Amino acid sequence: MTAPRRVALITNAPLAETANGLSSPLSSVRREIILTARALEARGVAVQILSLRAWPQDQVRAIVEKADRVIFGTMFDGADEAAYRDAVRVCGPTRRLLFFIGGRDASLQPFYRDVSLLSHAWLVRSEAARKALEPECDCTVLVAPLPTESERSAPRVPRRGWRSRAGAALAKRAGVGLDPWRVRLLWIGNGTAAHTLKNALDGLRAFALRVPLFLQCLTDAESLVAPEDATSAALRIGVEPGGPQTIAAALPACDAVLLPEAETFIDALNAGRFVIARPPADYEALADFGWVGASPAAGLEWLLRHPELALQRLRRGQGYVAQSHSAATISRFWMRALDFASSQDPAPLVAQARREYEAGRLEQAEQLLGAALELESALPEAQHLLGNVFQDQGKTDRAISCYRRALRHDAQFAAAHNDLGTAYVVKGWYAEAVECYLQAVHLDSSNEPAQANLAQTLLKTGRRREALPYFNAALRLRLRQLLRRTLKISSRRSIP
Repeated sequence: MTAPRRVALITNAPLAETANGLSSPLSSVRREIILTARALEARGVAVQILSLRAWPQDQVRAIVEKADRVIFGTMFDGADEAAYRDAVRVCGPTRRLLFFIGGRDASLQPFYRDVSLLSHAWLVRSEAARKALEPECDCTVLVAPLPTESERSAPRVPRRGWRSRAGAALAKRAGVGLDPWRVRLLWIGNGTAAHTLKNALDGLRAFALRVPLFLQCLTDAESLVAPEDATSAALRIGVEPGGPQTIAAALPACDAVLLPEAETFIDALNAGRFVIARPPADYEALADFGWVGASPAAGLEWLLRHPELALQRLRRGQGYVAQSHSAATISRFWMRALDFASSQDPAPLVAQARREYEAGRLEQAEQLLGAALELESALPEAQHLLGNVFQDQGKTDRAISCYRRALRHDAQFAAAHNDLGTAYVVKGWYAEAVECYLQAVHLDSSNEPAQANLAQTLLKTGRRREALPYFNAALRLRLRQLLRRTLKISSRRSIP
């Protein structure tokens, strides 16, 4: 048996041990170091996370000497440079070193120029940053996909019906609290980003005279954003420290996310919340899934006037996040960036297997998927499709095993939850099937088969009242699909 590949991940930021393992108050450290480590561990790679503030240099040396690759997180200030230089010296000239490059221009950092020849790759967060840095270095520059920290939830947008407008008007006239009628906004940022929020406050205050707002600010810069607590004020502002647990609780409670950094944009989409953003280059791949412009108040106006369009953007955004920022995508990127992946890409085999499956050639599809999984066993889409092949062949137990493996690699794979539920129904395990369908609907409320399957299974188990909302949801989705198809046909016929 071959020895496991080893990776050391190095940061100079503080780390804390929690009930869920290592954590950090800094979002970039969690995503670059901690979540990267989890992605690699899921692929059988042995990882070790080092905080240079806490580890003596002799222990750093002992761990790095055993590592096949070394990943350095973003530097935050000048104090990090000396520690990183010492760590690079310990690594020696033969190591494969990868460096995350932050928002500051690397050409201004002597450290990065000095280690360019030793670097296997520099890692950045956007295509614009990659293009800007490539002329400055002697190594490959890669765009590293950001992992999500939020739980995937059904998309939701605020809707201001006549009851909300009438309630707010009566509350204003009576001089009582407006909290039940407010649109809840969430801003997450640090001191360097606080000025963008402060510049937007006047516009939000003017907008709040028509639609009362509550702005929750999660930040380490409480002194830069002042709370406004009056319950009768048109704009209320709450300020509290940010952190993983606070953010996880705040995202489901808000109606929209305001002026996020790129990683928060992705988290908001995953959590099913609409984003109103400014137009920096980091949003280049995300702009179509929210509202991007100079005035947050104008974005909020658009959101409240066009809830259905906003919901469509949000659903497309969730699909993009599921494809480009899932745990499976992250682990696949790292295996290739570290040269740990197979030299042959299994994606064409999976695509060909899908075509064979759709044509009803199940044996050929099974053979192609087997070959793809030999190249890369942690492919949730291949495991899921193989489960469908086995299901159609009547091999239910083998299908269940495949669906479970797919979900082990990507727990947010809504279609796999739905199809596992269908396999459970075949086995007569209705309670387990209901749980699978509920999870599929929670992850993707536009999944019409999952809505219909859940309704039918609840009906079979005598839970008629619970089944009705899912029957209605499935019917609405089916009618919407038929309407789109009809409009598409009509538009084609109208062309001379």
